[in-house]
Amino acid sequence: MIMQGIDSSIINLVKIYADKRDIHLSPETFADLEESGNNVMVEGVIRAGAKAGITLHFVKKPLEKVHPLTLPVILVLKDKTSCLLMEKDSESAELIFPDGPLKTLSMDEISSVYSGFCFFLGKEPQPEPDRQPGESRGWFINAVKLSLPIYRDVIIASITINLFVLAVPMFTMNVYDRVVPNFATETLWVLASGVMVVLLFDGLLKFLRVNFIELAAKKSDMVISSMIFEKVMDLKMEAAPLNVGGFASNIKEFDSIKNFLSSSVILFFIDLPFALFFLWVIFYVGGALVFVPMIFMSLLLIYVLIIKKPLFASIAASFEESTRKSALLIESVAGLREIKVLIGSSRFQRQWEALVASLARHGIRSRKLSSSITIVMGLFIALDSVFIVIYGVYLIHEGLLSMGGLIAVMILSSRAIGPMGQVASLLSSYDQTRVAYDSIRHIMELPIETGSEKRFIQKDRLEGGIEFKDVVFTYPGAEKPALQNISFTIAPKERVAILGANGSGKSTLHQLILGLYNAQDGIILRDGLDIRSLHPRFLRRETAYVPQDFILFSGTIGSNLTMKNPAADDSDLLRAVEIGGISPLINSHSLGLNAPVIEKGANFSGGQRQGIAIARAFITPCSMILLDEPTSHMDGASEQGFVKRMAESSKDSTLVVSSHKNALLSLVDRVIVLHEGRIIFDGIKEKFFEKFFGGPGIKRSVSASSSKNEVKNNDSL
Repeated sequence: MIMQGIDSSIINLVKIYADKRDIHLSPETFADLEESGNNVMVEGVIRAGAKAGITLHFVKKPLEKVHPLTLPVILVLKDKTSCLLMEKDSESAELIFPDGPLKTLSMDEISSVYSGFCFFLGKEPQPEPDRQPGESRGWFINAVKLSLPIYRDVIIASITINLFVLAVPMFTMNVYDRVVPNFATETLWVLASGVMVVLLFDGLLKFLRVNFIELAAKKSDMVISSMIFEKVMDLKMEAAPLNVGGFASNIKEFDSIKNFLSSSVILFFIDLPFALFFLWVIFYVGGALVFVPMIFMSLLLIYVLIIKKPLFASIAASFEESTRKSALLIESVAGLREIKVLIGSSRFQRQWEALVASLARHGIRSRKLSSSITIVMGLFIALDSVFIVIYGVYLIHEGLLSMGGLIAVMILSSRAIGPMGQVASLLSSYDQTRVAYDSIRHIMELPIETGSEKRFIQKDRLEGGIEFKDVVFTYPGAEKPALQNISFTIAPKERVAILGANGSGKSTLHQLILGLYNAQDGIILRDGLDIRSLHPRFLRRETAYVPQDFILFSGTIGSNLTMKNPAADDSDLLRAVEIGGISPLINSHSLGLNAPVIEKGANFSGGQRQGIAIARAFITPCSMILLDEPTSHMDGASEQGFVKRMAESSKDSTLVVSSHKNALLSLVDRVIVLHEGRIIFDGIKEKFFEKFFGGPGIKRSVSASSSKNEVKNNDSL
C-alpha cells in the first residue's frame, strides 16, 4: 500500500534534516510541492528530495523495528501529518514536529498515532565525473523496484499455481491405474474431493495473481508517467523538440511499456522454469516419452528465432510511421485556418493517406508474423499429442507405461509446451516495448535545467542588474550565431530599449536573460552572479516576461493569471488585472475571473489575449521586467493606456523593452540597437534619435527597415 496523500508539512521536516546534514537546499527545491496545496504525493516528495541530493525511501515498518542507527527517520502519523524521529530507546523517543521544538514522548504515545509508514533518509552520493547533465540512469528499474513486494507475491502465487497443475494429471493417472481396475469408489471420491479443493484454490490464486500484476503495473505507471512529465517540463530549451507531434507520440508509446507490465506476457518469465519442471515429471512418469515434447518445443523456438528479426523491423517501422502520422495530424489541426486559406488541404490529404497506407502495410506484416507463431504452435501441439499416443502405445505394449500414465503425459505435455505458446504475444509485445523503451530512454537522457548534480546560490531577492560579457549564442541547428560578442551592462532600475530589425537577436536576448538558453561563449551575470548559478525558477520568479508569441492555457482567466503564483491573493490579482488592462474584459463576463479559456485562448481577440498575458506576467512583484513587442496586438488607445500603466508600475524595477513602436520609447532612457546579432549602438535615447533620425524632435516609428537603412548609410556604426 502507498499512502497517496501526506500533509505538506513534511516538507519542513526534510528541510530540517537537510540543515542538520549540511545539505544545501534552494528555495525552489520544493516550490512545486508547496504550491500544490495541503496534501502532497509520496512520489513527489521523493523526487523533490532526489533533486536536492536527499534520498527518501518510503517503507512500511513497525516502530520497534526502526533501528537507532538508521535515525533520523520521518514517521507518517495516522492523521497524515509527520514528525522527525531523532533518537529512540525502548521507553521513549525524541521527535521534531514541523511547527514545534524537540519533544520527548513515550514509545506507547508514539505507537498510538504512528501509521506504520516512514521515510528513511540519506544523502545522495556525488555524481560520477563522467556523468552528463540530465542523464537519467536506472529510471525504469527504480520504478519497478517499488513493486518488488507485489512481484514477490506474484511469484509465490505462480509457484503454487504451477504445482497445482500436477493435480489433474496425477488424479487421472491414479483413477485409470488403480480405481478403475478395482472399482475403488471410496478412493475415487477421496481423490476427487482433493482435486476439486485444489482446483478451487487454483482459480482463486489466478484471480489474485492477475490483481497483483495489475496493481504493480498501475503503481509503476503512476511513478514513471510522473517522472516522464517532470522530465519534459524540466528540459533545457536547447533539447526541446521541434516536432511536437512526434515527441508527443513517443511519450504516448509509454502505454506499450505499461501494457507489457500488466499483460499476461509477464507471466511467461515466471511459468517458463516450470516447463522444465513438467518435462522432468513427464520423464519420471513416461520415460523416453519426454523427447517428443522436447523436440516440438525446440522446433517452435527455432521458428520464433527465425522470424524475430523481420518482426522487429516491421514493429520499428510501424512505430516510426505512427510518430510521423501523429505529427502530421497535430500540425494539420493546429494550422487548419492557414491550410484553408492557402487551399492546401489536398497536399496534407495526400501525405496523410501515404502515411496511413505505409502504417497499414507494416502493421499487417507484423500481425501476420505474430499470428504465424500461434498457427505453428497449434500445429506442433497437435502433432505432439499424436506422436505421444503413437510412441506411448509401444511403451505400453512393452510394459514400460500404463494407460493412466499415457493420459497424464498427454495433459502435462500440453502444459509444458504452453509457455512456448506465449512466445507469440511475448515477442510482439517485447519488440514493441523495446522500441517504446528506447524512445522514452532517449527522452530521459535529454539535458535538464535542474537536478541532484546541480547546486544553486540561494538569494532572497535580486536587485535587477544584468551584464553580458562577450556573449555568443547559436540556436541548435542554426548556421550562424544569433548573437555575436554581445557586451553591455544594465544597472538596477535602469530603463532600456532593445531595438533592431527582424531577426537581429532581440527576442534571443530576452530568453538568455531568463536563462531559457545558455550562451556557448561569454558569461551572463544577474546582480554580479553567473546566471547559471541561480535556480531557473528563482530567476524567472524575479522576472516579469511578456513574450512576443504568447500562449494561454485551457482553464479560466483566473487560472491563467495565477499560474506563476498559485498563492496570489486578491490584491495581487487586482494589481495584475490593472496592469494588463483587462478589467473591462472581466467585468463584461458574468463569470468574471472564472470565465473559461479554451486552448490557446482562441475564444478571445488578439488584444484581449495579450492583455491576459501581460497581467499574468505581473502577478508577483519582480526586480526585472522584460517586454518583447508587448503591444503588437493592441490598438492605439489600448497601447497608450498600457504605456501609462507601465510607466507607473515599473518604477521600482529594471525595464528592458523590445518594440518597433515609437510609443514605447517614452518608457526608456537608453537604447541598444542590434543588427545581425551585434550591438551597433548603445546610448541615451536622445543620442539614438539624433544618430538614426537626424534629431531628437523627429516623431517617427522605430521601424526595422528605417533602422536597417541608417545602418547601411552610416559607416561610423
